[in-house]
Parts: sequence; C-alpha cells; structure tokens
Amino acid sequence: MLLEMCRKRPGELRDLMEGESKFTLPNSDSGAPVAREDSQAWIEALYHVRFAARYGDVKERIFDGKHWQSAFPEEFEHWVKIGAPGLNLEELESYLAEFPLSGKTGGGCGGA
Repeated sequence: MLLEMCRKRPGELRDLMEGESKFTLPNSDSGAPVAREDSQAWIEALYHVRFAARYGDVKERIFDGKHWQSAFPEEFEHWVKIGAPGLNLEELESYLAEFPLSGKTGGGCGGA
C-alpha cells in the first residue's frame, strides 16, 4: 500500500511523514523516529518521497539547475519493510478512509 501511495500520491505521503497533513493528529508521533536505524531509514525514505512528489516516478537522476537530484527506491522499500517507522498509522488510515487508493487522487496530492 505504501509503495502504491508513493507512486500515486507522494505529496500526501510526504505530508503524512512530516506531520504536515490535515490528517495529522494534535499529539502526533509522525516524524523522525528516535532509534538511530529507524531514523536513518525514515530520512532516506523521506528523500525518496520528496523526489517523487517533485519529479514523479522517475528512475534517473535529474539536474534541477543547481544540484543533481536522485530517487532512493531501494531505501524507501527498506523503510516499508521495517514497518515504516515515523509514520503514524492512524493518520494514514484516516487519509485512506477518505481517499482510497483505488479511487480518485486526494486533494492537493503531488505526483500522478
């Protein structure tokens, strides 16, 4: 489900990961986890989601006029495999209840 969301709605996934979504709860635990390995995985996944939100589902590096930007799909998949630390599942479920992946794209979503 998170792989599909990253492909279809990376902007919304980014907002959920950063605690900036309208679905973010007042006492949310979204954001970088405390444990070092989990935190590193979250950061790498967030880099990938930000890239996908800005450039779409692109595999090659992109020059933005100043810097080379790259996707990190393997790191994103690793983050998903270890349980998506730093993503509040209650917030994700609330988002998906309102905007199912099989339906229309949610409002303000980046990407495709």
